[in-house]
Amino acid sequence: MSIPQAMSVDNAFARTTHPNNPWTLWTRTCLFFGVEVVVSPPGELGWTNHVEGDNNLWQSRTINRHFCPDINAVRDISDTACDWFNTKRPILDPNLCGTRYPAEHIANHREALRWPPDTIIADHLDTKGKLHIPLAAGRVTFLRRVDRETVTIARTRWPTPGLPNGALVIASITTSDKTLTLRHRGEDLARLPYPINKLETMYWR
Repeated sequence: MSIPQAMSVDNAFARTTHPNNPWTLWTRTCLFFGVEVVVSPPGELGWTNHVEGDNNLWQSRTINRHFCPDINAVRDISDTACDWFNTKRPILDPNLCGTRYPAEHIANHREALRWPPDTIIADHLDTKGKLHIPLAAGRVTFLRRVDRETVTIARTRWPTPGLPNGALVIASITTSDKTLTLRHRGEDLARLPYPINKLETMYWR
């Protein structure tokens, strides 16, 4: 359905669980395409249920049903699964999209949707075939619960004085100016410098 404005993920995709690789390939790819990464609170079920439901459907129609001996077989069966998702399974809210099917939504709004260029992967392969995605300007947003007047981002506690335990804080890292903005109920709590070292801004390895 083209490139979204934001992508909701759980903590396995984000830097909080990767201390030795603080900006994961997934996060870098999203930022490279102008997608804001929104990370759900750890340990809270329900924030990614829709995505997990699609994942389960994908697995039941591909991984659990078919044996793929090579990457070409994976591509072929993935194309079949994508066609089923886009044209045969009614997953959208027609009150929001005007249709239940992603393929119809894409056809109706193709000119307004964002699409990636064709050569993006080859442009970032090194001589050994390894993929390097630079850390682009963008935003990674964490949804966090207050614990003892702090929230934890990337294994570091950040102060949220005066907020009760369990209050939801929106914490956004902006890579372009290396800042962390904390917000609660639409109000800014703090704007703090956020450490991003020079190596992190170069390449993912």
